Amino acid sequence: MRIAQIIAVLGVVLGLVAGGALAGSSDVFKVDGRTPERGWVTFDETPPDPETSVSPMLARLNGVAATLDKDSMRQLRRSARGTPAEGSTGSRWWVVHLESDGEVASVEIVRTEEGWIARSLTSPGDSARLRGRWFAELAAVWQAAGADRAEELVPGRAQTLGQPYVEGAVRLERDVMADRFGATAGENAPLSGVTRVLGEERMWVRLPVRYDAARPAGVLVWVSPSDEGRAPRAFGGALDELNIIACGFDNAGNFRKTRDGSTHGIVDRLQLMFDALQTVRAGFSVDDERVYISGFSGGGRVSSILTGTFPEVFRGAVPIVGLDSYRIAEMHTGQYAPAHYPKPRGDRWELFKARRMWALTGSEDFNLVEMRSRVKDMEADGLQVRLHSTPGMKHAQMPAEQTVREALFWVDEPAREAMEAGWVRADALWGAYVAEHGEKPVPGEAPRLALIEITRVGPFGESAWKAAKLLGYTRP
Repeated sequence: MRIAQIIAVLGVVLGLVAGGALAGSSDVFKVDGRTPERGWVTFDETPPDPETSVSPMLARLNGVAATLDKDSMRQLRRSARGTPAEGSTGSRWWVVHLESDGEVASVEIVRTEEGWIARSLTSPGDSARLRGRWFAELAAVWQAAGADRAEELVPGRAQTLGQPYVEGAVRLERDVMADRFGATAGENAPLSGVTRVLGEERMWVRLPVRYDAARPAGVLVWVSPSDEGRAPRAFGGALDELNIIACGFDNAGNFRKTRDGSTHGIVDRLQLMFDALQTVRAGFSVDDERVYISGFSGGGRVSSILTGTFPEVFRGAVPIVGLDSYRIAEMHTGQYAPAHYPKPRGDRWELFKARRMWALTGSEDFNLVEMRSRVKDMEADGLQVRLHSTPGMKHAQMPAEQTVREALFWVDEPAREAMEAGWVRADALWGAYVAEHGEKPVPGEAPRLALIEITRVGPFGESAWKAAKLLGYTRP
């Protein structure tokens, strides 16, 4: 069965939560009964410094996983529905610090077998279960905790990364799958949920040749149609030029089975893409604004599906000889290929419209007509999608290295240009600071705020690191 057809019947798998009412929201994310005005996410119980947290670079160096605005705090409170099972245990991932009228409340976020739960550290006994449907959007973009693993790999070479691996912040639970893929009845036997065991998997990682922890790298998640998860060599030059890490799992191809082999393991396959990303985010210095996904054939279909269903995670895609979409695709034979996920709505649609996708195919690829139809429809809907067809290329062939390079450069262009423009602005601010004060720290609030601003507008650039040094930070 084709990967996309399998996804179309996921509603049967998941027995979706629509049949029952959810418990009311919890007060665990309030401060003494009041709605918080602002908040931060850290990895321990130490509250962050609000002054430096305005700079994403300094916030990250201080161990701040995220800064919460009103919308994200509203989403967080919305996710707190239901009571966790008595005696639920698990590992702490984050601590949320919430402030209202000068008072602060802290809540730990714990990963358990039943899912995410929140426990108040300020009011012991107050806890709530976090519904993945709403919490997934937040967890997906919060920074990951971990240790530097760069010494385990040789830059410029694809290598297997040893255990342990880190499960994805996005967990494809029933309500998450219902929200992202919808509930579509089908004739097939029910599919599984997540059955993969990370300790039994094997993962590939390729660091760019000039990898430097002081300059966060982008990430390309590779979705293979076969049992080998190593990204093709055709990507190598572009990955090095763009400072992008490639990663992927073995045994995550078109014929992935559930752990017991009883049925198709499509949910495991999708989950492994989030596991790969989270493992890289936890072990290496990553720029979350530059996370992309690519794949070949069935893997290309998966890459396009995940970009449409999780645009807050994947900022662009390069699907190769395989492409899916939310619309029925008209074929030249008078037949039609089905839509394979619901059209995103609201904020998710706006995010999707901001992403870029360049699909690669060939004139002899049997998927060419379908891919051309899908690209045409998505372009008509205002999406940033391109299609390249290599003359004479068949379905089983990879495009030329230069073609792959051009596609990845275009997908990465908006984030890259924004990053480089920020560095230029930071250089100008650093020049102004040096002209007035020299290359040294000086007392006073205004000079300190000027240095913080340099790190805010041009994070992790050379001028930002110079400013950070004057603020007392050490470059890795």
